[in-house]
Amino acid sequence: MKNEKPMTRITSEELKSRKTLHESRTDWGKVDAIPEDELNRLIADDPDEGKGVLEIDWSKIEPVSRPAKKMVNLRLDSDMLAWFRDTGRGYQTRMNAVLRAYYEQAKDARG
Repeated sequence: MKNEKPMTRITSEELKSRKTLHESRTDWGKVDAIPEDELNRLIADDPDEGKGVLEIDWSKIEPVSRPAKKMVNLRLDSDMLAWFRDTGRGYQTRMNAVLRAYYEQAKDARG
């Protein structure tokens, strides 16, 4: 998933002038003015509401033991690295998963 917000740079003076690092830009007065039933309807109609939530039967989940991870230096093509980084936090874990999938397939092919 590519980050949809462009990166912005601010000066240290601008940073210090903010109330918090995560200052809200939401107009809470506007939100508070919406009747509760209308607000609930808007939330229910949100196409993104509930996305990513899976119903999982945890009783069927079996723990998987993986080998310990090791720190390595690795030279990668810059465009490939940029693509993985653009997928967001955890990109190194996803890279490991891709390599593991290749490893498992190659291992199975060899017999």
